[in-house]
Amino acid sequence: MINYFQSVSTSFVKLAITLFIGLATSQSAYAATTLSFDEYADGTVLTTQYQGVGVTISGATIIPSAYTAWAANTGPNFAYAPTGLMTFSLNSAITGNIQSVSAYISGDTSVGIYAYDSTGALVGQALTPGASNNLFLSLTSSGNPIASIAIHDGGSSFAIDTLSFIPAAPLPPPPPTALDIANQYSGAISALSANDFRSTLYIAQKKALMLRGINDFKKLLAKHAGEARLIHQIRILQIEVKAFITATTPAKAELLDLLHQLKAAVDDDHDDDKISKKRCQGRHRTPSIAVST
Repeated sequence: MINYFQSVSTSFVKLAITLFIGLATSQSAYAATTLSFDEYADGTVLTTQYQGVGVTISGATIIPSAYTAWAANTGPNFAYAPTGLMTFSLNSAITGNIQSVSAYISGDTSVGIYAYDSTGALVGQALTPGASNNLFLSLTSSGNPIASIAIHDGGSSFAIDTLSFIPAAPLPPPPPTALDIANQYSGAISALSANDFRSTLYIAQKKALMLRGINDFKKLLAKHAGEARLIHQIRILQIEVKAFITATTPAKAELLDLLHQLKAAVDDDHDDDKISKKRCQGRHRTPSIAVST
């Protein structure tokens, strides 16, 4: 067995860390919120009708496009601003963090969309070049998420259709830590069946040895052991897999892949530590002083 262990290569290609499916699905993106205004009757004053999708409105009334000289984007209705100003306040718990806004604008003069963050600071604006008929207009926040918008043209009436609030893309999930991968490896060892082993002799003892090996790795992690000790322990685990697990089972490839990921995570963690130490040393380096004699 010792000769076999010595013959196993310990040189491996560093693989990219794969993202856990559970983490990815837990950060699913919010969908865009689009108001078509077609579900309400002529003359409806819009206030809290869209509160269920996170939008509260003031200054807008439903009007059929047939009553105007303008074309609706989706038909049959517009949201009409009889006083030249309408506002939309957003509930981010429902809409998500809104990054962009778009609408189809119709008006006899220039109409602007003005976006504000939760402090009331202007974070974006877009204006039509003049009179418009079903003209697409959009803006994207230059900073914080959009908490409200105002659409106005200085006092004349106008109408909008197909108003959309688009959330920012979700942040990517963090990569799994070395401990996450080690725990996944432990679970994979526990799930091994008799058919996964080269020999049916001493299967329980082999499993126990492999589990002890990964538990030793976790202990080293908890003690903040150096990179060399952690990599050495991973190599021992790789040798065990190659010695005990048959090449004809998918379990062998899965275990070796997890160990590749584990090595990559250790390398990355210690690379970050080295960079941090260099930065600290740079900040605290004592400047040399030339002394003339």
